[in-house]
Amino acid sequence: MAFSKFDGYAIAGIVNVVPKQKVFNENATYIDPNQLAQLIEVTGINERRKAKHQQIEKYFSFGLDKLLTQLAWNPDSIDVLLCVTQTASPSIPAIACVLQSKHTLSTETLCFDINLGCSGYVYGLQTAIALLQSITKPNARAILCCGDLSSLLIAPDDKTTQPIFSDGISVTAIHTTDKPSNIFFNTSTHGDGKNAIFTEAQEGNVYMKLNGIDVFHYSVNYVPTQIRELLQFAETKIESIDAFIFHQANKLINNTLYKQLQIPQEKAPETLSLYGNTSSASIPITIDKFLLEVHTEPKNIILCGFGVGFSIASALLTIENNLYTCTEEWE
Repeated sequence: MAFSKFDGYAIAGIVNVVPKQKVFNENATYIDPNQLAQLIEVTGINERRKAKHQQIEKYFSFGLDKLLTQLAWNPDSIDVLLCVTQTASPSIPAIACVLQSKHTLSTETLCFDINLGCSGYVYGLQTAIALLQSITKPNARAILCCGDLSSLLIAPDDKTTQPIFSDGISVTAIHTTDKPSNIFFNTSTHGDGKNAIFTEAQEGNVYMKLNGIDVFHYSVNYVPTQIRELLQFAETKIESIDAFIFHQANKLINNTLYKQLQIPQEKAPETLSLYGNTSSASIPITIDKFLLEVHTEPKNIILCGFGVGFSIASALLTIENNLYTCTEEWE
């Protein structure tokens, strides 16, 4: 396990973007009708989203515009811009460089992409904060774009991936703060699980493949240990956590993790039933759902992303009751 701790940084706002087009598993013609009901019950997924555009940069750009406007941040004030995605199209140049020019960020802004999946939001937060820590100017700011258009990687008749994965992205603003704001991270990689989720060429296309048994095995064997070690590192009791916001893998995996950690359902918000598995965007999308409830004081939350790699990343942080979040529908 790799532990790290930062103080003096906070999330200023989150804008999530999901496509308007809805796809319903109950209408799937590539799955035996007798198996459909069971699949929807086990995964917790019926409704998913499919993007109109094939360039994820368009969705990041839409979210970035809205977030900068909402926070009244001048584009010139951004010091770090990271894009975490597995579906960059084209792959060159980096999406972060394209966004820097399109949104007139300073030419001194540190911009690059990170190729990560389901653990990418937490890894992205850690990387953004570490980079902000290295910047000497006061009031340093970072933007983290995160998510995938997974539909680009899925074969139309693939029974293992098609009913699970959904398109969606998130844009998060991070800044320095004078308030006490300890953030704890725990990260790990189990590269022997590289074949749990992978891509391979098939008839001139590159498609994502999913080994469900391996994904379940790595998730339930390693995620609970990482959460317990994070709590120990932060010297925090599990009872003091207000919400556990896990990557929305599927209902079976997530419920098994909650049971292993003895997390009550009311502390485990879910968005699987609304959006499906939105890869690295699932955590910030679920943060927004959690904050839709009325909160009158700051909340201690644990974030945990796990998947492709096999990569796991968790964080413990406090979010303010007035944190701006939204989930927007777009093309």
